[in-house]
Amino acid sequence: MYEVDDLIFDGTILMVTLAILDQAFKAEISSVEDIYKIRVPPARHSLEFDWSEDVLDIPVFRRPESTSGNIGTSPTQPIRYQTYIRYLQRLGIVSGFMQILTS
Repeated sequence: MYEVDDLIFDGTILMVTLAILDQAFKAEISSVEDIYKIRVPPARHSLEFDWSEDVLDIPVFRRPESTSGNIGTSPTQPIRYQTYIRYLQRLGIVSGFMQILTS
């Protein structure tokens, strides 16, 4: 049913989740449940979703930032390469990869 055994490693689910959190779809999709309610017509194998115009210039992967003692995500600033590579390497370690992940 899925491309990978562990859904945490599924890139499609990651991107859909980020899009839902950013309210990036033009369609009325605000949760994962909304995605599962959509039925693909039998003659097709997939559906396309349009992005909202107001999110087209926002980076998908954004910089973490501290505000009033809380950690959040910048609404506009892209993640720095060094931060990205550090997160990627930590992901590889906790996932049990024998070699360090690189971009």
